[in-house]
Amino acid sequence: MNAPRRRVKGEGLTLAKGGAYGCGHHLTRKMSNPPTKRQLDILRFIARYSAEHHYAPSLRDICDELGTTGTNGVAEHLERLEKKGLIGRAPKVPRGLWLTDAGRDVVGIDD
Repeated sequence: MNAPRRRVKGEGLTLAKGGAYGCGHHLTRKMSNPPTKRQLDILRFIARYSAEHHYAPSLRDICDELGTTGTNGVAEHLERLEKKGLIGRAPKVPRGLWLTDAGRDVVGIDD
């Protein structure tokens, strides 16, 4: 018999009722609005850059990686990724962004 599911607010995840992360309960990914190809490129770059440099890339670093000169488009993608729960951001902190657990799952990082 399958356990009833409840939606975890803001995570895009479904968790078995009464369960908690890491307690052996079945966790299922449900993304009603998956990231676009460009957003996936950004997520992968953030993961790669952070692993290599031990700090997050700047907005300009992301623009350089994507081959774009304007930061507005990248800033909009970061806002959407944050709304999807794939990255976290610290307001008014330079390089204040990181991949959430959901973002790490999408990119395929096991930690």
